Amino acid sequence: SIEVHASQAVKAIYSPSHEVAIDRESDYRFKVGFEEYNVKPNRDFELYYSVSERDFGLNLLSYKPRDEDGFFLLLAAPQVEVKQEVVAKDVIFVLDVSGSMKGEKLAQAQEAVEFVLDNLREEDRFNIIAFSTGLSQYADQLVPAEERDEARRFVRDLEAVGGTDINRALLEALAQAKGERPQIIIFLTDGLATEGEVDTENIIDNVDEAAGPEARIFTFGVGDEVNTILLDTITQEHR
Repeated sequence: SIEVHASQAVKAIYSPSHEVAIDRESDYRFKVGFEEYNVKPNRDFELYYSVSERDFGLNLLSYKPRDEDGFFLLLAAPQVEVKQEVVAKDVIFVLDVSGSMKGEKLAQAQEAVEFVLDNLREEDRFNIIAFSTGLSQYADQLVPAEERDEARRFVRDLEAVGGTDINRALLEALAQAKGERPQIIIFLTDGLATEGEVDTENIIDNVDEAAGPEARIFTFGVGDEVNTILLDTITQEHR
């Protein structure tokens, strides 16, 4: 158990070595707790925290071995007392279930969708569009978050087979993403379009034309053969 009293406002708190509980008592004080039984204590306990009087703290830790790729840890944190309004939102999942997603990639995507479903607020709405050569939708319109349990079963029953019609799937999602509340589209895919419209520039233009002012598209590339030009451009142009 660790208790820290800092002279400057504490921002990020992070332990790379152990799973810990963090209790922030104020901007300047926090506690960290760790407890385990029947484990071998074979590594040091490490705890990082950053301090700053600014409203937003930002710290970068980097490491690069000789002749190897490096990596970094970015800690970004606002002040503890942040006033924010939680707004009801609509979330539409666009999930690639083409043949190339078979195995671990589909399992990762399914787990990601379930994670977001579990964290929806009661006033939120959602839908799931699984696509390959055609489309398979959980519902024909947005449904309340209370249907998440049935939606999980829909996600778990999905199988990877067929081609990849990205254009049709995104246009269907955008057709449903209408309204004044935030419209969030989560797009998960592993590859290139192979069905329907396959030209990247045409897909980008079609998405631009169909997207309403409230639509935000978050793209996630699964695997290492994704169409980065398509995903990056859509993300940049649609917040």
